[in-house]
Amino acid sequence: MFLALDHTQPTTPLNDYNTYKTTNKQNRYSHLNNEDLICTGSHNAIYIGYLFTLLNKLSHEPDKCRCCNNTYLLSPWSRSVLQLNQEVCMKVDDIFVQYYLFNMSSPVMITFPPGCQYLTQENIDAGKSAWGFDFFTKQQINVIACNHIGADNYFDSTLFADFINTLAIHLTQFPKRLGYGISRGGYAASLYADTLGLDGALLLMPLSTYNPTLAPWDVKVISANKQHPVTTERQDAASCSTPLTIIYDPLSPADRKHAERYGESAERIRLPGVGHRISRTLQALGILKSIVLMYQHGEIDKHYFYTEIRRRRQTSFYFKGLSVNPTKKLTLKRLGIIYYHQLRFKLMHIEQQPQKIACRWRDSLRKRCPTMVIRFKWLSPLSNNHLMLASGAFVFC
Repeated sequence: MFLALDHTQPTTPLNDYNTYKTTNKQNRYSHLNNEDLICTGSHNAIYIGYLFTLLNKLSHEPDKCRCCNNTYLLSPWSRSVLQLNQEVCMKVDDIFVQYYLFNMSSPVMITFPPGCQYLTQENIDAGKSAWGFDFFTKQQINVIACNHIGADNYFDSTLFADFINTLAIHLTQFPKRLGYGISRGGYAASLYADTLGLDGALLLMPLSTYNPTLAPWDVKVISANKQHPVTTERQDAASCSTPLTIIYDPLSPADRKHAERYGESAERIRLPGVGHRISRTLQALGILKSIVLMYQHGEIDKHYFYTEIRRRRQTSFYFKGLSVNPTKKLTLKRLGIIYYHQLRFKLMHIEQQPQKIACRWRDSLRKRCPTMVIRFKWLSPLSNNHLMLASGAFVFC
């Protein structure tokens, strides 16, 4: 389904975008022209349903306006035209699509988020942006952000696939088309890359498939099929022929096997020792933005990348990831060295431990009691000394 609010707003000039977005937080959806739709109500706030049914099955039946319950008719012109200098939000089946195109002479980024960055209908109604949208619009880069709705959503909607086919036709007018995805988003970006005609895609720790037959060694794939079984066989994104740049941890067995499945044509950039935390590591080091913009402008500077990631030993999760012995090849002596540096890091940052412990307890309880809303108001009366003692137990145990 497609969303539209307050379509009487004028077209936003390029230089006024940030001011416009700040002052129009409540009316951030697409601003369509009056000829695009006809609502029998007297107001200008409307709800458009199933815009892309034109793809395979045209439907001329009127629907109801969400605000006034009057019927509206949809003009076929709005089905095929990309809006320029306007923020447009759409709901295509179970995928939320949000785009802003500054000009047609610059590259366009098509983004897909990791699984944890799913949206809910409440998020959409509240005006929350799709993952990646705010980042690229602040850089005044053309962006089409696709965000899954619900945790058990793997971009396998047939209606969304039809939308991608139609979108690809309109993307040909851009000089360069690039994809960007993380984890599950990397799977979606590579799955639709050929259809969209992308010139390349940047994938961070991507999953190559959600087919348990093809990836029986990945617990995320197995878990996804148990929680969200499907009657048809899941697709394989590893057959993608689009040039890919993959950043992954070669010491993480599942991530390494997914990266290898993409074939020899993909460019692989190694970031060892962080596990399935590539984006978190780059963000903690303060270079995620630089890496993404480098790719958008042309190519990632490898010397800069490998120089900066040496600082990953300063992150809180680096030694923790190594201590689990992901490759099962570490000797006792090496494990002892890792534990020594892990303990040394915790002692040097002992003041950060109380908050981390509270977060662990919260996440653990939420996993075990998913139907309960857990609030940690009972933590507030505890003094820092109490939490410091608890943190010491975690450090030395």
